[in-house]
Amino acid sequence: MLPQITLSDDEITRDMLNPTTALEGTRLFKDYGALVITNAFPPALVHSMNLAFRERYHEYFREKDALDALPVGNRRKMITVSVEGVFNNPRIYANPFVTPIMSGILGKSYILNGYGSVVSLPGSKTQHKHSDYTGLFLDDAIDSKIPTFAVTVIIPLVAIDETVGTTRVWPGSHKTTEKESKALQYFDPVMPLGACLLMDYMLVHNGQANHSDDIRPIMYNIYSKPWFRDDINYVKQSPLIIPESEYNRVPPGLQKLFAWSRTGSNSGHMEIAPEAPCMCGSGRKYSECHGKLIQ
Repeated sequence: MLPQITLSDDEITRDMLNPTTALEGTRLFKDYGALVITNAFPPALVHSMNLAFRERYHEYFREKDALDALPVGNRRKMITVSVEGVFNNPRIYANPFVTPIMSGILGKSYILNGYGSVVSLPGSKTQHKHSDYTGLFLDDAIDSKIPTFAVTVIIPLVAIDETVGTTRVWPGSHKTTEKESKALQYFDPVMPLGACLLMDYMLVHNGQANHSDDIRPIMYNIYSKPWFRDDINYVKQSPLIIPESEYNRVPPGLQKLFAWSRTGSNSGHMEIAPEAPCMCGSGRKYSECHGKLIQ
């Protein structure tokens, strides 16, 4: 089965993960590249996030392409969610039941590399199998052996079942070559409101079809080693947007999660500067490199 942990009543009351649970969650993730925490987030918080997301980003809930939202499959868009209002909440980006496991996987100096959502419209078809990144060395033999450098934490904003569609995962595929991953068994996690799914950035997965009459919005937090930058997925938008006033609301001990993306621009947002050199090693500016990718 897909590995999962459920918080005890004592952990929820103390708002703290037991060290043994943190160690077990870290071990399971390293072995399988995926882990479900069934009750990491208060359902009331997730409900408020769902309402706020629908109100703020409803213009993206149609099939027409958007200039600042990446199509990621049939009737699917990836939207960068601004860290403000209800979304500027440490319970979301520094959840006490997720961070100990994240430290065990990435080390204590990890950063928040991306903050956004993927929304699947009603009638969306099953997504193609993929990993979120092609690998650091573009060599299966090497990339399948390196430790985890980034983790996606998926927080569904609605309860996930077979009708609205889940995220199908191939546990262990983060440690295999593309050819070897084809022999692995997949799992379709069903998740109640408040659950989250942790995935290695190299894990093979795909979003399943949405057979419901409503959108399927999922939030995602991407955590990574402090040196990693995703030069593939953010060709139409910034991975992280946080207005200066909202950054100042972040508890001082957590500002390090966001500080890497500060540019000092007058836009009031923190994002990758277009004039910055692209992390792909091409020598081009970020805007030049990604302009070419879009073409």
